[in-house]
Amino acid sequence: MCAISGVVGQFPNQRLVQAMLDIQRRRGPDGEGIWKNSGACLGHRRLKILDLSDGARQPMCSASGRYIIVFNGEIYNYRKLREELAGISFRTSSDTEVLVEAYEKWGGDCVHRIEGMFAFALWDKKNKELFCARDPLGIKPFYYIKFRDHFIFSSEIPPLLECRMDRKVNERALYLFLAKDFYDHSDETFFEGINSLPAGSLLRTNGQKLKIEPYWDLCGAVEGCVVSKSETERMEEFARLSSAALKKSLQSDVPVGITVSGGLDSSFLLGQLEKDQTLSAITKTFHFYFAEDQYSEKKYVEKLLMWHRKELVSTLIDPHDFVNQANELVRIQGEPFAGLPIYAYERCFEAARSHGVVVLMDGSGMDEVLGGYERFKPAHWADLRRRGMEPELYKEWEAEGIKSPEQIAVALKRMEVASAGEVSGGLGQDLTQSTQAGCLNFDFVQRNYRSAPCFARPFSDSLRNLMYRELRWTKLPRALRFRDRISMGHGCELRPPYLDSQLVAYCFALPATDRIYRGQSKSILRKVAGALIPPELSLMPKRSVQTPQREWFRNELKFWIYDTLESSRLWEMGWIDKKPAFHALDNYMNGVGDNSFFVWQWVNISLWLSEFFEQTGSYLPNDR
Repeated sequence: MCAISGVVGQFPNQRLVQAMLDIQRRRGPDGEGIWKNSGACLGHRRLKILDLSDGARQPMCSASGRYIIVFNGEIYNYRKLREELAGISFRTSSDTEVLVEAYEKWGGDCVHRIEGMFAFALWDKKNKELFCARDPLGIKPFYYIKFRDHFIFSSEIPPLLECRMDRKVNERALYLFLAKDFYDHSDETFFEGINSLPAGSLLRTNGQKLKIEPYWDLCGAVEGCVVSKSETERMEEFARLSSAALKKSLQSDVPVGITVSGGLDSSFLLGQLEKDQTLSAITKTFHFYFAEDQYSEKKYVEKLLMWHRKELVSTLIDPHDFVNQANELVRIQGEPFAGLPIYAYERCFEAARSHGVVVLMDGSGMDEVLGGYERFKPAHWADLRRRGMEPELYKEWEAEGIKSPEQIAVALKRMEVASAGEVSGGLGQDLTQSTQAGCLNFDFVQRNYRSAPCFARPFSDSLRNLMYRELRWTKLPRALRFRDRISMGHGCELRPPYLDSQLVAYCFALPATDRIYRGQSKSILRKVAGALIPPELSLMPKRSVQTPQREWFRNELKFWIYDTLESSRLWEMGWIDKKPAFHALDNYMNGVGDNSFFVWQWVNISLWLSEFFEQTGSYLPNDR
């Protein structure tokens, strides 16, 4: 994993590329390189993981000399591809060289052959065209701007600000964030003019014209899956695909560790490693915890690690440390983010790097592809009712303890919300109400009002459509952005093996009962995991990542929050009215309500404004 940046156009400014690389030094602490010709300048910062030799440095040239590549990520099947590229005299054992030669042979179709997580840019010296691609699930980031007939790209947003003399907030994105808690759901960012290349997409440009097209479609991949009618055979295939994805993710020439939570997914990950006799490849495990018992999972993690006999590095999260690191976290993220949970997870990567571990794996992705979140259950109930399967619906309700008329009325309303084609009623992207839209300035709302985004519903059932929405647009994209920044902020590579595109497609092709059955989410995973992990962990209900943010904001961090907001430029921007906002804040501090997210939104935006809108970039494309 690394950092990439570049400029394509008439004046490919090397000083600008160098400035962008300097900002991303933490992503690639092991070296840098820049290549330039008359039409393009490409830059790369390196984090050594595969082939640690200097020969694997980037930018890298193809054997023919025609193509130059900068690449962030890992190609897991590069050894197999290397065999298919017979006749080429490889100079290194790196996946980067395999990737550039694969493009030489197959052109843009190479993306259909590669497996892994990646974002890369490849310059064709002959045709003077840049070809870019991002992995199917969008694990690796790719941002770009079109500026003065130049195309400028980078792994993060802050480097792109180096060439923008007039930074401007994207008020459309900001409105959806403040009013409806939608963000990272499209290619737009919080910065006007800066976009993200969509997951599973290709981009071609000569600096002036730009063409983007998808190359991977989950629905098509699902249709290509063969799913047995036998539950036993489905369990075997799920175990095979998940194990294969995990083995691919273990490829590394540096130490590999795991972040563990004590939940089902990370427990399953450790269990699979032990079953496949690959657990020895893991050097250490990492975990964060809180002093407050109701938010700590330490006891579950310790029980899990006693079972697997691996060393655990635990980090206590302290509220005052959060305050001290808040500005740095805002700088690393580049855009608004989810608050205390992200800081807590960030400490795992800090600990990993201090223990010499460069690659970390986690169990993320299973909730999105196997209906793991509680909000997925009402969508499943709605499907049962629509299909006339009332007896099955009542059994699901019974397993959830839904019996009284009042409980049934609530369940029916949740079913209506979860199965709707669009999010309405002031609900956010996770189907909860967590913002204070009533505090928004009238003129700001008038300029930017829009209903919640409508997303494609390509499947015949509400459950998979909701899962698809969260995987493709809402939950997963923002989670991947958060995790990329906090891992790379410490020079660590995070690998989510269960976001393998083949495994994801297979999980979407499974029958609904393999996801949700008798009140249990991730049904097939629990059954397969039963033979690998302690029974109390395989049967444990889903626990969302919980933090004491609500309590800390009302106690230890109360004065910091007031000080931050009192001195904030936020009230000058015309987005939020100060008087009703402080009224809502005072109510919260006095114990009204449990929602602390709107408080974090305002603090986060305040810190973000201070970090990114008190200076302007210093390099223009034609400033040679």
